Amino acid sequence: LGGIEGPRALARAAAPASGPASAASIAASVTPPDQAAARVEALTAGWARALGGVEALRGITSVHQLGVVDGHGQSGDLDEWVMVDGRHRQNIDFLGRWNVLTVFDGTRGWSVDAEGVRHVLRGDDLAGEYTDAWLAAFAWAFPGRRPGTLEYGGRAAAGREERLIARPARGLPVTIVFDRAGGLPVRVETPAGDKIRTIALLDWRPVGGVLFPFGYRQSTGDIRDDVSIV
Repeated sequence: LGGIEGPRALARAAAPASGPASAASIAASVTPPDQAAARVEALTAGWARALGGVEALRGITSVHQLGVVDGHGQSGDLDEWVMVDGRHRQNIDFLGRWNVLTVFDGTRGWSVDAEGVRHVLRGDDLAGEYTDAWLAAFAWAFPGRRPGTLEYGGRAAAGREERLIARPARGLPVTIVFDRAGGLPVRVETPAGDKIRTIALLDWRPVGGVLFPFGYRQSTGDIRDDVSIV
C-alpha cells in the first residue's frame, strides 16, 4: 500500500460551492495575502522534504497499492494502480462475492458496480477522480503536471496544525491538514452535506526512499459510518 491518493477507495462526498464556512476558510480570510503565499510555499516545501525530497518524488511514475477495506459491515481486498499522468485503476474484491471496479484515463472514467453494471463517471464521481489524479501526480510540487491552485487555510489545534486548501482543475476542493512539527499531512477533509468527512493518514513508512501512509481512516463523526484501509 502506498500513496496519498489512497483515500480514493473510501466513500467520496460532494464539495458544494456554497455552505457553512469552515474554520480553515475563516482563518485564511484574516491572513494577509503576502503571508498566506509565503505559508503555502513553506508548507509545500516542507511536505516535499518530509516525504523524501523533490527529486525522489520526481522519480515516481506509478504507485501500486494493496490493502483491506473495512466498513459498513463489509470487508474487501483493494488492488489499485495510479500513474502520475492521471490514469487510475482500482478494484475492490469483496471476498469473492462481488467486485467494484473503477477506471480513469486521466480525462474520462467508468465504473462497474456490485451487480456488474457499467456506469460512466459524471458529476462528483468524475470530479473526485480529477482531485485524486492531482494528488497522485504530486502536482502541488510539480504544477505543470496537472492544473490547480493552493490556498492557505490557517492554523488549528492551538497552532500545532496548518492547512492548505487545494482546488484541482475540474476537481473537488480538499483541505490538507499538516502536522507543523513533522511537515507531513495528518488528514484530509471534504464537506459531506452538513458534516465534514475526515480521512486520517496513518502509519507512514518509506518505500523506495519516499514516505507513504499505509493506513487510512475515514469518519464523519458517526462510528457506524467509519471506513478504514490497512
